[in-house]
Amino acid sequence: MTTAAGHQALIAPDKYRANAARTIGIAAIFAASLATAGWKTSATLSTRAGYDSNVFLQDSAPAPSYSGAVRPRVGSFVGDLAASVAVEGAVSPQLNLAASYAPEAMWFHTQSGEDNVTHRLSLLFSGRGDATTWSLQSAATRIDGASQGPIFGCEGGATAIGGIPLRDRRDAFIERSTFKLTRTRGAWFLRPVATAYFHDFLTKQSSRPGYENYIDRSEYTGGIDLGRNVSAQDRLYLGYRYGRQDQLKLLGVDSPYDWNLQRFLAGFEGVPVAWLKLNLLAGPELRRAARPLPTGCDDDRTVWWLDASASVTAGPRDTIALNARRYAQPSFASFGSYEDITYEGLWRHDFGRGLVANAGYKAYGGKWMATAVRSDWILTPSLALSYALNRRLSLDANWSADRASSRVPAKPGREYVRQLSFLSARYVL
Repeated sequence: MTTAAGHQALIAPDKYRANAARTIGIAAIFAASLATAGWKTSATLSTRAGYDSNVFLQDSAPAPSYSGAVRPRVGSFVGDLAASVAVEGAVSPQLNLAASYAPEAMWFHTQSGEDNVTHRLSLLFSGRGDATTWSLQSAATRIDGASQGPIFGCEGGATAIGGIPLRDRRDAFIERSTFKLTRTRGAWFLRPVATAYFHDFLTKQSSRPGYENYIDRSEYTGGIDLGRNVSAQDRLYLGYRYGRQDQLKLLGVDSPYDWNLQRFLAGFEGVPVAWLKLNLLAGPELRRAARPLPTGCDDDRTVWWLDASASVTAGPRDTIALNARRYAQPSFASFGSYEDITYEGLWRHDFGRGLVANAGYKAYGGKWMATAVRSDWILTPSLALSYALNRRLSLDANWSADRASSRVPAKPGREYVRQLSFLSARYVL
């Protein structure tokens, strides 16, 4: 169910500039006041300018019957202004707090309807006792953008994986929280875990042909890990999670794609060899529909859940970061569920004297369950060059190229090519 009310479809760029200046000013005052109170503070200011070669992620022209559909291969220069402020300190001998606030404003010079301001707030409470440590982390994001979704008019409907860059420029509120408590006894540890995720799409819903509606969704899980420290740096553990995923309403109709889930996990955290830091958590997830699904869908499914990362020291100046994620969740643009799949690698080379280069490659896929006929992949190579002029000021150049393809043939509306190029500057206050 959407909670949007009274938003304008297009917001004038002047409003975004005013909002950006106001929020950046508040962040600076907040940091200064806490610094005088003895807290550890940090703040940054950054700006970037660049070009987006395909703002609406479309390579094919829409059919004439789709009024107001987004146009193909629309490019625009893009401006961005961002700030961040972070604070950290002890509230009491047993309680620490780390908090950050980061506003960001983005302008599309020829497509003002895509302008937006994003506010990100993060809170981390933590503490420790004799044999116990705990943490509660919460991250909230508020996107102030257009309140209307895009209209897609090509065969295949919405662009690859629903067009996440377009989605994330529109009104929304997202909240994620994680609680962990670790109790140790000798080499063994017990770790209760709970997570919460809620995505409230504040855009309006419509029955217009080709209009992309966004459907609110949520996930709540709780469970426990049991593990053992096998060395000073390495630990093995087994985990279990029980949870619930919900997809809410589309045009007043409640979605049937709500799931109860059980997740059985095996994990490793540590440094198995000097040149490798590894975090691995994986296992099967048993999913059961909360109520009978439409004909053609399985009410009981088993999927693989994966969250893995590795950092490889390839030489005195070279590191390689590898990441892999795979999980199932409710769709955000139609009734249904899909597997969200990411494989990513990044090579970093330090030339010395403040000059660093990065080269990356990302494969991002979406695999939908029946009855949806959709399987999309976006392949993205990227390059970046960063130069630190001094300890406060750094300059960056970034380039990336998306190539989206559909594994289902004859769906041109899902496929596109997009390049992003940016120059940016960052100043540490």
